[in-house]
Amino acid sequence: MELIVECRPTGSLTVTRMIADDPSMLNTLRFEIDGLEQTDIPAIIDALLAVAELFPVLGQE
Repeated sequence: MELIVECRPTGSLTVTRMIADDPSMLNTLRFEIDGLEQTDIPAIIDALLAVAELFPVLGQE
């Protein structure tokens, strides 16, 4: 999954993305996270890595 990260000169960030469970289906999820700062990035990455480790993609090692 790729995320779109918009960085502003003030240091604030907005993250957006739309994901779908199957390209042929209409089930989609769009989210936007606003109000982040660059200093939030390390903790967010650590949390995402922990989630990926707890819930691996089936069939991938």
